[in-house]
Amino acid sequence: MENSTRSSLIQPPLVIGAILIAVMTLLLGILVFIDPRNDKISFANHAILGFYLICLLIYRPFKDFEYKKTITAMLVVMVILDAFAMNYQIEVLPSLASWYGYVLVLSCINVLVISFFQWLPEWLKIIVAFVTGVLFLAPLTPVITMLPITIIGLIAMVFLAIGIVAFAPYLLLLYYTLFTIKRLFPVIRYRMAFLAGLSSVLILIIFYCSSYVSTKNEIEKQYEQAYASTTDELPAWLIASQSLSKTSMTERILKTNITYQSIWTNASFGVKSQDEKVHYDPLFALSSLLFGECSLTYTAKYNMLYVMYDKQHLKEDRLWSGDDLVTSNVTTKADIWPEYHLAYTEHTLTVTNNTKETWSTDKEAIYTFHMPPGAVVTSLSLWVNNKEEKGILTTTHKADSAYKDIVGVQRRDPSLVHWREGDRVAVRVFPVQKGKSRVFKIGITSPLQSDHQQLTYQPSWFEGPEAENATYDVQLSFSNLPKEIIKPTNSFTTKNQTISRIGRYAGDWNMRFTDPGLGNAAFMFDNKRYTLLPFKPTIVTLNPDKIYLDLNSSWKYSDYTQLLKATSSKEVYVYDRNEWIRVTAANKEEVFNIRHSLRFSFFPFHKMPTPNGLVVTAGDKHSPFLSDIDVDGFSSAVQNYLRANKPKVFSLGDISSQFIATLRSRHLLTYSNGTITDLVSQLSQHSFSTTSADSNRVDIPGAKITVAQTPDSVATNGPDHLARLFAYNWLLEKSAVANPDDDALIDIASKAYVVSPVSSLIVLETRQDYEKHNIKDNESSLKNAILKGHGSVPEPHEWALFIIAVSILAYVRYNKIFSGTKAKVC
Repeated sequence: MENSTRSSLIQPPLVIGAILIAVMTLLLGILVFIDPRNDKISFANHAILGFYLICLLIYRPFKDFEYKKTITAMLVVMVILDAFAMNYQIEVLPSLASWYGYVLVLSCINVLVISFFQWLPEWLKIIVAFVTGVLFLAPLTPVITMLPITIIGLIAMVFLAIGIVAFAPYLLLLYYTLFTIKRLFPVIRYRMAFLAGLSSVLILIIFYCSSYVSTKNEIEKQYEQAYASTTDELPAWLIASQSLSKTSMTERILKTNITYQSIWTNASFGVKSQDEKVHYDPLFALSSLLFGECSLTYTAKYNMLYVMYDKQHLKEDRLWSGDDLVTSNVTTKADIWPEYHLAYTEHTLTVTNNTKETWSTDKEAIYTFHMPPGAVVTSLSLWVNNKEEKGILTTTHKADSAYKDIVGVQRRDPSLVHWREGDRVAVRVFPVQKGKSRVFKIGITSPLQSDHQQLTYQPSWFEGPEAENATYDVQLSFSNLPKEIIKPTNSFTTKNQTISRIGRYAGDWNMRFTDPGLGNAAFMFDNKRYTLLPFKPTIVTLNPDKIYLDLNSSWKYSDYTQLLKATSSKEVYVYDRNEWIRVTAANKEEVFNIRHSLRFSFFPFHKMPTPNGLVVTAGDKHSPFLSDIDVDGFSSAVQNYLRANKPKVFSLGDISSQFIATLRSRHLLTYSNGTITDLVSQLSQHSFSTTSADSNRVDIPGAKITVAQTPDSVATNGPDHLARLFAYNWLLEKSAVANPDDDALIDIASKAYVVSPVSSLIVLETRQDYEKHNIKDNESSLKNAILKGHGSVPEPHEWALFIIAVSILAYVRYNKIFSGTKAKVC
């Protein structure tokens, strides 16, 4: 009997099926983990399924074959594998949730095991019955989701034999249903095991749906309450975002039909900018079907999403799709001057269009670079026809107009970088053609953060086309190698003055090293000297009439009570629900609890009863920007008030909210920060430590440096980045109070070649493109920054001295040669 069983197991239909399933699984693994866009693998799996069907027609095993159930199971598994593979090319369902992928793998194994059910030992049959109950509902949601394409699938199956993959969930559900009815339900112990498995899944679904419903209701409730407060200057979606819990379920609900697909909708439609994959989670899709989608408008959800989950990159408007773009290579090279607390970094990125679509259009790559504090973009390059073309600095308006005209109408080769709040810039590259790559380079000048006798170098990291599989080459060149260096990983190696690494891309890292002390440096440009000095805070008198607390979740209750104790002789106020509330011993706890529930806050400076008050705040960098509230007059009202009054603001901690950080960078606040102990000390001494108000000095407290500007024309040997940093910080301050089109601002930006609120860098394909849009280079500028670009640009008199020196050396050298030749002739 055993010999006959063994002989029947090695029949051709079984052997061929087992081999083909192994091959299909291997190919699918390559598709999932290595090369998702390889259409050859997808169609190879489809061809394998067709080949097996032909084999079955030849052998005809279903008539009198003992293992015909195993053949059926193999067919079901092959169809599932084929459907999974074909979905990568003909997307019926978006990127599946990871957990559902494992469920499908387990389902395939279970289907094969079921085919041998009659020969299994009793204990294993009970386990199989339980597992079948757990997996029974796995194909249900995809079945419901794909109902609208069933007819299309039938047509495709008739003409192309491809539509069969649309019926894989139906086939799996039918297989489980027949097995359950015929094999499990007739036997009570199998039936109980099946129902136990099914019940456990139903309990899980109930918990998930409950979480979905409660979160959805909370979002709608907060939004409705915010919308009802019509007297507030802030939009309803922003007020609601303050109070909502930041959970994964909240994020998913806000992403509904943006990057999370619900049933019978396509999440790819209507998205302004999408470098994030669209996800399909069956549990989420089922919840949205049973209990409805969130009633908020698309715009409200979209705005809440980028504010709550730091998705500002999604706000970038795009002219063309960015689907199927990947970042395939990143090269980071940097010059680092520890003795000057400065660094200049160049990131060269290769973006590749991996689309397999036959009728694919050109793609537009959009990147958001997150730079170190106080950093500024000082160069841009785009490779056109395999040649590096440098960017030209112009006004933001001209650059934007030229880019939209060329990309939207002419569809030629531009690249553009715009300034964004919060030490960010947006870079655009077009076109990235099907199967091809584009290369661009961005250069960033940044101060090195200084803390406890250590300096920190941070390369910029970016959002944009996926980079998880990108190669990464890092080369950091130090002017003088520090004594002690704390590397982020052991993969960084040191050789001479250079630290390097080659591997997979990892952008958000930093490197710390010993501060050697600030050296002497100066740079001369345009008859001005830019001198590097150690930062010394400016001390002003602190005697506030009132104390205003900007309370939110970033506050500690201990800091709150300590401050109230230190200011017991003064009136302390909190702004809440459109009114000022005086904090007393009786209500202090209640006031704190109400405001502490807010994830972030926007202090209404323009409503301060007295400009001589002290505002005490705390915040998180993951918070909205000033531009996010540029609605209903709030932003303009705040800035108009600050231009005239410039109140004192103390921020608890080293990090402030993006709202406060922007106002600070534009010098609209008399700002200081530190611990609660520092604040109490300053209050008791009636002194306030802040930055200089001198227009000829730029303080960079984080790097503990100051750059001073003085009239001078004597040659110097410092890096040109001193002039660039001075100009950038000067522009941030002046652009807050002057017209963005002011010629004086544009002149400073174009000479220093810095990207700012009023200036952008752009690369166009032809000289005619520049002329058409009236974009001209400033010949007396610093131009694009370069690596190893130390020292100053020679002035005319320096060129003259250089030419004279070379002429004298040439005369002495060649006069000796000619004299020697004549002597020999004589």
